[in-house]
Amino acid sequence: MTAKALMSVNQVLEQRERRQKVRLQQRSVVRWEPVSLERHVFSESVRSLARVLRQEGSGAESAVGRGSVVVGWKPAGPISLPASPQCVPGAAAGGLKVTPRLRADKYQGGGAHAGLRRQPHTMTPRALLVLLVQLMVAFAQEDGELDYEYRLPTNVKPSHYEIRLRPYFDPVLDGDNFATFDGQVIVKLDVLEPTDELRLHSLDMIINSFKVRDAVTRKLLNVTYVKVEEETQQVVAGLNSSLEKGHQYVLTISYTGHLRNDNRGIAKTFFRDETTGDIRWVVFSSFEATHARRAFPCWDEPMYKAHFTVRIARRHGHKAVSTMPLMPVRGTVPVINEREWEWDSFVETPLLPPYVVSLAVGPWEAVNASAPGAVPGSCYVVPGRQGRARQAAAAIGSALRVAADAVIGIGLPPGLSKLDCVIVPDPNMDWAVENWGLLTFGESMAMLDEKHVDAASLQEVWATASHEVAHLWFGNLATLRWWSNLWLKEGFATYFQYAIVDQMRPDWQMWSRFGVDVTQSALREDVRGQRAALYADATTPAEIEDRYDEVSYHKGGAFIRMLESFLGRDVLLRGIRNFLEERLTDKAGVDLEDLFRAVGDVSDRLPPGQTLADVMTPWVTQPGFPLVTVSKQGGSLVLSQSQFRPENDSAGSDRWWVPVTYTCSPLEDNQPLIEGLVWLPPHENAIVPIDQTKCKWLIFNMGHKGYFRVNYARNVLQWRRLSSLLARDVEAVPAEGRAQLLDDAFSLTAAQLLDYRAALGLAASFLEKDTAPGPWAVATTYFGDILDRLRYRPGIMQIFSTFLRRLIRQPLLQSLQAGPEQHPLRLLKKSLSTWACMRLSMCPDSYSSPLPGREESLDELEVDPDLVGAIMCGAQRGPGPLAAIVRDALSREAAPPLHDQAISAVACSGNATVIYKFLKMSMDPEAINLTAINIVQSMDSVLSLPSQAAFDAAHRLVQEFMSKRSDAVSAFLAMMLSLAGAKNETDLALSLARNYPNDTVVTDTLEELEADQEWITKYARTIFQWLQDRRGREPKRSSNTRRRGSRRRLQSSRQKAVTGRPRVPRMVATGDESLDGDWEQNELTAAGASSEKQCNFITGCGDIGGTELGEGSVPEGELNLSNPLLVRETEANRGTLSLNSLDNTESETGDPCVTLTRDCSHEKVTTKHGNSLRRRIRRQMPAPRKLLSLQSFLASTSTYSGETPSLTAVSVA
Repeated sequence: MTAKALMSVNQVLEQRERRQKVRLQQRSVVRWEPVSLERHVFSESVRSLARVLRQEGSGAESAVGRGSVVVGWKPAGPISLPASPQCVPGAAAGGLKVTPRLRADKYQGGGAHAGLRRQPHTMTPRALLVLLVQLMVAFAQEDGELDYEYRLPTNVKPSHYEIRLRPYFDPVLDGDNFATFDGQVIVKLDVLEPTDELRLHSLDMIINSFKVRDAVTRKLLNVTYVKVEEETQQVVAGLNSSLEKGHQYVLTISYTGHLRNDNRGIAKTFFRDETTGDIRWVVFSSFEATHARRAFPCWDEPMYKAHFTVRIARRHGHKAVSTMPLMPVRGTVPVINEREWEWDSFVETPLLPPYVVSLAVGPWEAVNASAPGAVPGSCYVVPGRQGRARQAAAAIGSALRVAADAVIGIGLPPGLSKLDCVIVPDPNMDWAVENWGLLTFGESMAMLDEKHVDAASLQEVWATASHEVAHLWFGNLATLRWWSNLWLKEGFATYFQYAIVDQMRPDWQMWSRFGVDVTQSALREDVRGQRAALYADATTPAEIEDRYDEVSYHKGGAFIRMLESFLGRDVLLRGIRNFLEERLTDKAGVDLEDLFRAVGDVSDRLPPGQTLADVMTPWVTQPGFPLVTVSKQGGSLVLSQSQFRPENDSAGSDRWWVPVTYTCSPLEDNQPLIEGLVWLPPHENAIVPIDQTKCKWLIFNMGHKGYFRVNYARNVLQWRRLSSLLARDVEAVPAEGRAQLLDDAFSLTAAQLLDYRAALGLAASFLEKDTAPGPWAVATTYFGDILDRLRYRPGIMQIFSTFLRRLIRQPLLQSLQAGPEQHPLRLLKKSLSTWACMRLSMCPDSYSSPLPGREESLDELEVDPDLVGAIMCGAQRGPGPLAAIVRDALSREAAPPLHDQAISAVACSGNATVIYKFLKMSMDPEAINLTAINIVQSMDSVLSLPSQAAFDAAHRLVQEFMSKRSDAVSAFLAMMLSLAGAKNETDLALSLARNYPNDTVVTDTLEELEADQEWITKYARTIFQWLQDRRGREPKRSSNTRRRGSRRRLQSSRQKAVTGRPRVPRMVATGDESLDGDWEQNELTAAGASSEKQCNFITGCGDIGGTELGEGSVPEGELNLSNPLLVRETEANRGTLSLNSLDNTESETGDPCVTLTRDCSHEKVTTKHGNSLRRRIRRQMPAPRKLLSLQSFLASTSTYSGETPSLTAVSVA
């Protein structure tokens, strides 16, 4: 479970948002307060309004606000009317004034800006009567859902916007106006159909005036009403006469909005000046997808493209930037009567959708982002951080040139005169926006620490810049008709980000990562998401936001890559260029059919009688993806398909035309690979036209070029052959092929289509010798899932962890030798070192330089930047306080990669108090301001590494917030459930969860726990058996190893002679064989039992100091221990469970052996003194992590009668 499912960032900032809205509302004379939507209030409110309307000489003031309708009257006082719909008198000629109490001199700049002066307006008696009738009709409606229309009508179309904005973001100089902005928008409208009503988008603003004029005669039309529909986020104005078809009108709206904290619309954020230490503020915009309406009233749909002219008022010392350059003449003029303010006016844009318009105001400093042969550009950052932005600036300039000339190849988009970027100093903004001419990045997407630039962060910055540059063609030039096809622009941008970076940095081998990063990520999400069709209806703003998901980005990119797999890259690029060139003259929005038409006739690459639309449309409209099965019939290989479904899911009926590629390695050495294509029909099988016996190996869908999975039937024996082949020569199959095989194999095990032995055997056959980052990225993903679930079986988890340490050690050591130019090997070093430290306790002091002390900062250390994540985690391990290296990087001013790694490192702590304070701090708005750590980031971090300390911290927070915040309680309770591993932890969490039977977060987490337990029941024994079998097949140790064991036994004897206790070695995960112990499984017949009833005993030796006596649902006779111990049956202890130390027995490594015996032959186990055992074990064992009750172990077997067993212990000494 991710923290995003538990708690939203908006909840964290909700309180500050409410305070800002209150301040904004108080700026008007009118009180802005909603009233309960009760029917008796409706009629009473209408009667009150009628009485006031009859009063003579009454003045009035009104304002439109989100969530309520308010009309203020003088001298009678304000009357609050409930919403549904929101209605206020409009600005027309008559007697009702609209005069909010705002500074009168703000827009008295004269000249072109004089229109911002706020004018009083009046309302005729007829208009008031219309208002009264509308209110009565609205209030008389029956209860129930209204049939809202979210799409705007097509009777008018905007052709030009002039936007004038004046933001107030200085808390000292702006006083009560702080965190607001004044605005005016002037829109030229072309009338396509006669209408007497204007409907456009507007959200979170107070409308001060609303005027409509004839563009030719300049005649002012009467506005009879203005109402705001909160649900549809629209403002509707009624006119006393219809707009004539073919005529042009000018709409002028003055309004006031507020600067948001959630990075939507026009937002503000702050930073600490690194020179003076002062807090300073900046303003920026983020309009995609439906947030332009928060900045200015507009037709906020992608198909309504128009020209935009932006004018921004700012204080001296600040810089304003926007989509276009400053006007060459009078681009900056002073505001009349306000010497500290200036107007910046920018050149008119080409035709653009509203969501790509952009602006930013603040104390920006410029970093050159121009590249030879491209348009000029700069990246704007806050003072003191110019060095961190150099990589992003270089990537943007280079990507624009490469995309225009080489990759996309049609030149720059028309009208692009510059390409700047603004990097927002808010680490919580973890995305980028493809605005025309002014890309917007959060610092986490563009900033790099100058001293510690790791390979993964560097690649992410270049890839993100290339993605946003690609949107200049896909999204800005070729604009969608509607958001239901969002995947089209995001899929193209994802595909081309790899193409662009590969062209700029061929040594990074980006295409080899596409299958791992994009296709496999989408395939996994496609199974979990349950809604995975590329095309999906999206009507409401919330539904549109939901389309920005893994499906649109990654599945969309995988779709384009699949087109390439059978069309060929040259044919695909030619079709894409045709598609884009058509957009130069056709300004309408685009759909998938436009792309198919532009590709042209490709019948020679398609099944007979099929068109490109025929074979590819089902991939867009149907959810999920196919599973292609390769089987053998006679001497031929046959392909069949079914819809891939997760475990316990019913089989789907959807079918596809599947382009199945295959790759054959010839028997002769030094021969090129043979590649081919087979079209698999929706309801028929297909024969592969190649003889498998002539190939060393034959792999289908190499590198996941197609969006499907492949399984090999048993009679093909493919999984076993590939394991044997890769065991002999790991380079026999390309890296992208090895990654694809691993991903398919482990995914098939989850669907119960392949045994875990096959998947684990494939991984074990070559990963120990593999130094490519792709296969290891896949392996660690699935290994992490297995470790998460095996925490309920700590004994098996310990053996599995030991297996992983041995598997990972050699590739990790090889990656440490990576030079600065060996980018793929550096990626492996970064990912593998961090994962090994967090999940396997293999931290740098076991294979590299010593870990820093608690008080050493990062600046004091000369460390490999690719190892910083592992070093932070290793430094934080143990019960100590927060390490300095982590604490320094948690500050808001730290570079984002270091900041993010420090957040992850906190989860490595064994100190519950550290984790508790970290989680609690992430909920405090003031602390968030200083650290930029919100609850989503902190919970994601802690959930990524389950531990006793994390569980205890979550439990403490549940207790603390039990009576304060129900949302926090359910979130942290879900954390407890997700982090619980031992039975007593799970029982505690479940006992608390019973108090929240209807909480969605808790119930979803319980379902995940149930799925984990089901997985344990099905697969834990299989994995354990495979580990035991693998250990039995490994070669015996050399005589040198045995001599080392003898020396260890001698050292242990000497220590015992001096101290009276045998040496108990500390378990340090270095990857040495001494960690493994000697494990074997014996089937023994318990004394007194029949020959039919047998018990499986685990035998072994290890460090008893860390022993956990684990619990859970254990099959009869299977002992579940953190460190599996030597099991011997003794006649004296038959019928009991006992823990005995054999002081005269040691393993080959010198570790002491312990006996744990369980007799399975008795129907009852009846003795006493369980608590005594716990006390004695705690005294005898050095620093045990924890000791759990053993009752549930016996309760889970068929022989337990419900009585407490007798537990005895013999002293280690």
